[in-house]
Amino acid sequence: MTGVTRGFEKEDWAGFFLVTIVFVVWAALGVFIYYLFRKSKAPPPDYAEFLDLQEDNEEERMWKN
Repeated sequence: MTGVTRGFEKEDWAGFFLVTIVFVVWAALGVFIYYLFRKSKAPPPDYAEFLDLQEDNEEERMWKN
């Protein structure tokens, strides 16, 4: 069979290098987009603020009944 090689040729390192560079760039771009997405979301409330919100909701429920 012609055109079939076993193993890697000497010149294959260039292709592997280029593919690796592309994957590294894609990974960096993905991390950057994820970082921007995380920064755009509101931070979680503090625990004390969370407890105050819980108490307010319980008081509102009591007054509605």
